[in-house]
Amino acid sequence: MVCTPKSPEEIEYPSDFEGTVATVDAETIFSEKIAIQPAPYAITALGLFVRATDNLISLDAVKQSILEFERLGKTMRELNAETMVKAYEETKVLRDVKIKEASTTAATGLGTAGGRALLGGFSWKGKLPICDQTKCKCIECLAAYYCPEGAISWKDEVFHVDYDFCKGCGTCAQECTEDAIKMGDAAKVLSGPSK
Repeated sequence: MVCTPKSPEEIEYPSDFEGTVATVDAETIFSEKIAIQPAPYAITALGLFVRATDNLISLDAVKQSILEFERLGKTMRELNAETMVKAYEETKVLRDVKIKEASTTAATGLGTAGGRALLGGFSWKGKLPICDQTKCKCIECLAAYYCPEGAISWKDEVFHVDYDFCKGCGTCAQECTEDAIKMGDAAKVLSGPSK
């Protein structure tokens, strides 16, 4: 399963391969529905998985799970479900592939989009959100509402980020009406304030 605009027939294989190849243009599909850059591929990858495995898990069951995921707001859940279904519909599958003596100069096989590796060296988490709490004046945090990963919470009028879930997409910084959230270097954010 590869997130790429290429068809299965256009994929280069780094070694001998036998099995099923499925591709989908995850970045374009996600970006059309939910304008976040870089685009998180997990939702589109679910549609890719369901199609590639010939509905090992039913499309309806996956859609229902997305719609019931309480960490996200209702609108984001609905957009994620639509995105997953579109990825399912647009996935191209080639079964019973048998490749021998693959090119040793071929790509890593992990797939790329926009020059970024989709597996392994994610471009995620290069930057992470930092909130200047002195600028927070909202009764309810819009940034938390729009977070596509449900990584932001707003408790007792304090902004919290779960960096285990945050992908560094920057949606929160874009949506913050008080300009309190900035994207900072991930290594510095995760290491905490300097002493």
